Amino acid sequence: MGPGEDLTTTVRRRRAERRGAAIVRAVGCRPDAELRGGTLRLGQRRVGLASPHLAADLGEVSPARARGVADSLGLLVCHSDLDLHRELAPSEPLERVVFDLLEQLRCESLRSSGNKGEVVRKSFAALISLIIQLLGPAPA
Repeated sequence: MGPGEDLTTTVRRRRAERRGAAIVRAVGCRPDAELRGGTLRLGQRRVGLASPHLAADLGEVSPARARGVADSLGLLVCHSDLDLHRELAPSEPLERVVFDLLEQLRCESLRSSGNKGEVVRKSFAALISLIIQLLGPAPA
């Protein structure tokens, strides 16, 4: 349990993380993927992400958003060369966020036509809405 958390909150959060991890494993074809404490791990390796739309407590967000985040992480695991991405990533925080966001959008654009079902479509729509909210209105 985290500081100030009751058992019910902890159980809900862990269940949501287990569901999310199962989705990441299935979509990303990585049986070693795990989500815990908002961190994606592949085997023993932590995958560092600077994309704010993927930093979600899956136990505290809507089911559509949690599914969207898990789908997005699965597509990232499936389509990205994470070692090369880490090697090429800029060190400045804002540049890193933009770099990670562009890689995430690239990976999401590669989803197979068989992965365009109604649930996945709604999940991605919820995630894209969140990204737009995070980026704010377009400058005039």
